[in-house]
Amino acid sequence: MTKLGLRPTPDYPVRRAGVQVVPLANLRWRVTRGQGQVLGYVDEVEVAGAPRWQSKRMRHGTAQMVVLGEFDSPGDALDMVRWV
Repeated sequence: MTKLGLRPTPDYPVRRAGVQVVPLANLRWRVTRGQGQVLGYVDEVEVAGAPRWQSKRMRHGTAQMVVLGEFDSPGDALDMVRWV
């Protein structure tokens, strides 16, 4: 699995009620609630030449990222961050 190249991060391809998805750098988006509480992150990665989306959260009390799952659909990746 490789990160797709260094390029500007576009707006996230789907929207969900109750959360904001903020483009960061290098195909990473931060998922927040309306009040600004960070729920997690979604990264677009390339697997076997196809784009996939990884849902991630910070491990409580540490600076470590935990991968929640990897998905074919950007909507599924966003839902994982929203509901886990």
